[in-house]
Amino acid sequence: MKNSKHNRYPGLAAVAGAALVAAMTLGSVRAGEVVISNFDIADEVSGWTWETWSAPTEVAFDDTLDAGGGAAGSGSLRVINTFPAPQGYSQCVITAPLASEVDAETLYTKLSLDVKVDPSSSLRATGEDYGVLNVILRNGPGWDWNTLCSVALTNTNWVHLDLPVKAPADKVHRLTLKLGQNYLTNTVIYNVDNIRWTESAVQLPPPTMSIEKTHPGLNLNAGTGGQWDRQNIKSVPTGLGWIGSSSPVSYSVTIKEFPNGTTYSGFQSQMYLVPGTPGTESSPDWNEATVVLVTIQSGTNGNGTMTFHYKTDAPGSNGGYFNTDPAAGQVGNLGSVTGASVLGTWTVTLAQDNQITFTRGRPYRKNDSCYVEQKNYSIVRRHVGYLRYDTDEELALLNALYRFVRLYTNFFQPVMKLLKKERHGSRVRKHYDTPTTPYQRLMSSPFVEAQRKDALKKEYELLNPAELKRKITKGQQKLIRYVQFKEILRRKIREKKQSHLQ
Repeated sequence: MKNSKHNRYPGLAAVAGAALVAAMTLGSVRAGEVVISNFDIADEVSGWTWETWSAPTEVAFDDTLDAGGGAAGSGSLRVINTFPAPQGYSQCVITAPLASEVDAETLYTKLSLDVKVDPSSSLRATGEDYGVLNVILRNGPGWDWNTLCSVALTNTNWVHLDLPVKAPADKVHRLTLKLGQNYLTNTVIYNVDNIRWTESAVQLPPPTMSIEKTHPGLNLNAGTGGQWDRQNIKSVPTGLGWIGSSSPVSYSVTIKEFPNGTTYSGFQSQMYLVPGTPGTESSPDWNEATVVLVTIQSGTNGNGTMTFHYKTDAPGSNGGYFNTDPAAGQVGNLGSVTGASVLGTWTVTLAQDNQITFTRGRPYRKNDSCYVEQKNYSIVRRHVGYLRYDTDEELALLNALYRFVRLYTNFFQPVMKLLKKERHGSRVRKHYDTPTTPYQRLMSSPFVEAQRKDALKKEYELLNPAELKRKITKGQQKLIRYVQFKEILRRKIREKKQSHLQ
């Protein structure tokens, strides 16, 4: 999530058994230079972008001006800065990403580059120089500014700058160039070439190896430590939305382990609910126009917080995800729930298109699931039993059966709703309302639109409870026969394998 999201999520890695973890490093002494860019080709300029909050700036590839040090025919980065009429302080800023995040404090002693001011550039109104150039490292998840130099540009020759690396520079991922000063005016053009690191001459430690215990289940591992790192898993079936559903729809995730909230304060687990078929894109929260975003984050004391965000009609942006002030636009941060631990089952339930409920199951309390899925026994288990269903064919049979079960349960099976409890000594007396079907409750609800009620009524008038019951029974028999056939087939395969081993 651009600008605001701290972390993106963990690549899919199903791990079982013990993992062999090796911290491998070379044992030799390093020395030399690591090229960031010699601007040998035009593509090396494409990563540089103007920071739009500063004065207008353009970047281009200059194949006519080269400071040397690159390949034959090499060029340089040309930066065209347009300043307003002489006034107080103004600045032009450009930024480019490095190929990967680097620990510059450990690996390098200095950053070097060559700079040349174009003779056609305008001096400051004071006539002293063409402005002050800052070379800045962007470090860590907060993009901390680490300014390595402030050099006044006073002539139009190539100038070589050697800039010692200083802290904080342990997680450098961007390089920024800023030209600024008081009373800058008109156009100032400068070229940059041969941006390089100088390696530190240190003896690196020998390789180490250790055994790290893995855990059963699905392990999601962050690929890098970068702020924008994310990996995703995506639901395959379609038709998993809640809009227009006659009953509440829940989306859950169970967390067994989670990064420490103090060490990784920005790490989040997230659920995206996106309409349509966004495909394999890695950033649907940013790219798609309409998204529900549910975030789960650990606090410094180990607690966990789930927050509901959404945006509408806002492709390529955060929309109103983080806004809570109606005066500032669309309010997309609707609220959150906090539990004593980030571990456990987190559930968001949506009903009647716009009613939202958060639920958190406690870790190591497996009976909490009865509150999250209250109908798991009375509907699911009573219709399909406890057999093992693990094939695509069985999934198709279950989906077909559930379609009839949904209609039969919601339109024709009355249920009682608990109104209150009264305690008399050691006894508790419960009071229920009149048994009513979910369909009847919706039809009597003032919160359901008339148009939706008309659609439900038409659907109800086309249903026959006896026919639905016969279809359910037929589906159950078909499912049981398939499971029995599957088990017979698997048993024969096992027997055949054993006979070959004897």
